[in-house]
Amino acid sequence: MQNVTKTEAVAIISSALKENEGKKILYLLSGGSSAYIGVQALALVEESKRKNIVVALVDERFVPYDSPDSNAKLLKDLGILNYASNFIEILAGDSVTDRTLVAQRYQQKLLDAQADVDLVIAVLGVGSDNHTAGILPGINFDNNSVAVVDYSSEKFERISISPSFFDSIDILFAYIEGEEKEAAVNELQVIHDSVDYPAQLIKKAKQYEILYNKEKIA
Repeated sequence: MQNVTKTEAVAIISSALKENEGKKILYLLSGGSSAYIGVQALALVEESKRKNIVVALVDERFVPYDSPDSNAKLLKDLGILNYASNFIEILAGDSVTDRTLVAQRYQQKLLDAQADVDLVIAVLGVGSDNHTAGILPGINFDNNSVAVVDYSSEKFERISISPSFFDSIDILFAYIEGEEKEAAVNELQVIHDSVDYPAQLIKKAKQYEILYNKEKIA
């Protein structure tokens, strides 16, 4: 684990992208405070090299397209379309109302993108409740062989990479921001069941790094 500022976190992730700029990369981003870090890291990559990077979502709330609660909307507001030549969204601009169908369509897009790259790099966060991606504590997915899961939680319907997909991530950066998340950061240093502590899934990636910005400093 590293204690970092926002600027340092951006530099660390950008360095990983630059070190692998000769490879085709699937770059997975989430919402929350990690969204800004992920977008800014990509912005530091030379424009001519970004054509080898496909950006896709780690997770999404199943809300109307362009809803302020959408992770894709957040990333677009942060300028992702200025830096990504290929941005794969989960939600569509049409009026699809079947969440499972949307999840299945996204799974195919994600697997197609994965098959066409050399490396998968993900930037995601961890909540104070120990959730990560769109996977909340207490949700036990019976079919763990799929790449994408969907379910309904108390606040949102959700679509997310599955627990098993974490195995496919080559380099994972968990950016965690705020003193209120210190307990969750500490729990990552302990072995827990991933159903009750989904952040444990981070450890399934081939390589992972925890970047903690306790004081929310720039």
